[in-house]
Amino acid sequence: MTRADLSFFMSQCEESARDSHLHVSLLNPEENNAFKKQIEAALRLNESAHHSGHFLLMLVCRADDQRAGFLWVCASRDLTGTACIEISVIHVVRAMRGNGGGSLLLSVAIDGYKNHRITAKCYPASSQMNRMLKRCGFEVMGTSERGSEYLCLLPD
Repeated sequence: MTRADLSFFMSQCEESARDSHLHVSLLNPEENNAFKKQIEAALRLNESAHHSGHFLLMLVCRADDQRAGFLWVCASRDLTGTACIEISVIHVVRAMRGNGGGSLLLSVAIDGYKNHRITAKCYPASSQMNRMLKRCGFEVMGTSERGSEYLCLLPD
């Protein structure tokens, strides 16, 4: 993903926030702008061949070169304070859902970080993502007061 993809990325994150798949704070202009600056900084570092701790991958539809979704993972710490790779977002555009794009992006994350602890947080509205993670071996580490599940996949 490059800075040229940023408008698409932000619009899709906002859509996900409206659908309760991402935190609603993305709909607040100030917080949205801060989030955008964080992503811009990570992309600038990545484009200059410096490691930002963030990995952003754009999924493009082979048939028409249209953006179909994205994966965002970053270095983090799990609920116990253990170093991990966190899947921050797996997103597939509405028109492309149900065609395996989400599974493909998840497999990229699992294959790329198979020697690491991988975590993800699923909001209650993200039941499809939750099921997909559990099918791939993720287990629940904890649940927030609002019902979000924290899931973890241990390394091979």
